[in-house]
Formats: sequence, structure tokens, C-alpha cells
Amino acid sequence: MELIENYQPEYVKRFKENNNKCLCQTCQKEGNGFPFVTLRWKNQQRESLSLSCQTAASEILLNPRAFVLNMSSIAVDSKDLSELEHDVEMLHQIFINHIIDNATDYRESLYAISILLNKVQRCKEITDFNIDQLVTLSSQISELIFSGQLKKHLSEISGFANLRLNLLLGLGDMPLEIDLPMVKKMSFMLKLTELKIFSEDRIEERLLELENVYYSCPQFFLDYDFLFKNLILYKIYNNSFCDLSVKSISFFKTLCEELFQIKMLVSIYLLDNSDMGNKEVSLIINAYYRWKKNDQSNKIKSIQSEDAILYGLAVL
Repeated sequence: MELIENYQPEYVKRFKENNNKCLCQTCQKEGNGFPFVTLRWKNQQRESLSLSCQTAASEILLNPRAFVLNMSSIAVDSKDLSELEHDVEMLHQIFINHIIDNATDYRESLYAISILLNKVQRCKEITDFNIDQLVTLSSQISELIFSGQLKKHLSEISGFANLRLNLLLGLGDMPLEIDLPMVKKMSFMLKLTELKIFSEDRIEERLLELENVYYSCPQFFLDYDFLFKNLILYKIYNNSFCDLSVKSISFFKTLCEELFQIKMLVSIYLLDNSDMGNKEVSLIINAYYRWKKNDQSNKIKSIQSEDAILYGLAVL
């Protein structure tokens, strides 16, 4: 047996203390042991919760301190136990530092990560990986953030309307179950159904309409920026994001797709409701990931092109 580090985020601690038995739809379906998740990443163990649980989603998304980590040691079988490379662990922390940087919104923090990922993916082998170069690059990115240049550069990246249209159309196929008042739920679901029957021209109009909602409500999305950052932290925490494999690039692309679709779902709700609060945002994200959990076509596929990073930024 060997001692390894065990991480318990604040959202897991609070769930155990306050919600010993959640009675949401997914928890009732999954039964005992849900929504708790135990992850092993080489010589680390991580406690987590499934976003498909309604109460867990609230704990993960709405608490600004959700990702404060409580550390302990546990004994495990040392057979086949491998060490997490120090450089990879450092890179992981660099990524997290850019996410939690208060000087950036969630889109800018992802742009900062994309620059680092672009550098990482040029390393063909772990022996080519030079953490000192990435530490220097991270410092240069921080200077760009401070000067406002990073924000400017992100705004100059061209968006590809056809990519966003395809992602918007995908929302029409989601049988979302959202725990909203019936009138609001019916209005919301009707707008999702419309995405399946609209003509191409009308779909393009709806995309512009939804993006105008986003850009006409900058303060709303700024107020909930911490929620989107918590979602990004959750996705990084629950995945071996910095494993220097091609899958890391695919993960980034998929994360950007998910954030775009969630932004569109929030904008759809805002078309008819000006009283949206953090509870409603959490319910929408929870419903989205319940759908993702049950839809087997949403598995990450490896992409070997640098275009995957640009694609992800373009749909943000």
C-alpha cells in the first residue's frame, strides 16, 4: 500500500454536509452512490460530483469558493501506480491560474489557455516538453492581459457563422428536462422545437437574434462570469486536460462548443424572461449535462489539426 493525495473540493464537502440524499430526477433514477464520483489521475485521487444532479450542479456552479480544495492522504494499492509528471502538474496549475484571474472573463481566460495549448501540441514527445518556456509564455500572456491587448486580439478572431449555426441546430434535438414553472418551460421548449422546423434563413435570423441578446446584456453575462468559470474549472478538474496528448486539443474544442450552446440556451430563455437569476442558469446547465450524460454520440474524438483550437475560439 502507498499513500497518495486525495482532493476534495468545497462543493463535494458542502454536498455531503447539506444534501446527504438529493431527490432530483437523476438521483432517483441512478440510485445509491450517485452523484458522487471518484477520479484517479496517476498518483492523485479526486472527489467530485456529477453535473447531471440538480443539487450538485447548484453547489458546483453557484458558489464562488466551490473549488477550494481540501487535501488529505489515502492508502492505495501501489501496483501500477505511476507518478504524475511534475511539468504536467505545473502546466495544469498555470491553466487554472489563468481561469481564476479576475482580470479576464471566461472567454479571455480560454483564449489564454489556447495560446499555451498551441505551444504544447507542438511537443511530439514528453521529452520535448519544456515547462520553463511555458512559464515564460504564461507571464507574457499576463502582460497582454494587463495591457488590454489580449482582449483586443480575441475580438479580432473571425467567427464562422456556419459552425455556430450547426451548434445552434443541435439544440433542437435536445430533449431537455428543465425544472421551471410550466409557463416558462413551455415557452422555452417551444423555441427549441422551432430550431428543428425553421428554414435556413430563419435559423440564421434566430442566431443573430440570440447573439444580439448576448451583446445587449453585457452586464448580465458579466455578473454570471464566475459561474461559467466554475464550469470550466469543473471540466478541467474532472479530466486529465494537460496530458500532452491530442485528446487535450479535442477536449478544448468540445468545451468551447458546450459553452457556446449553453450561452445560446441562456439567451433563448432571456428572449421571454428578464428576471433570470442564478437558479435558472444553474437549472439550464444541469439539464444540458443530463442530456450530455445520456447521449452516447457526445464522446470526445481525437482531432489532430491545429485548426481545432481556432475552431473552438471561433464558436466562443
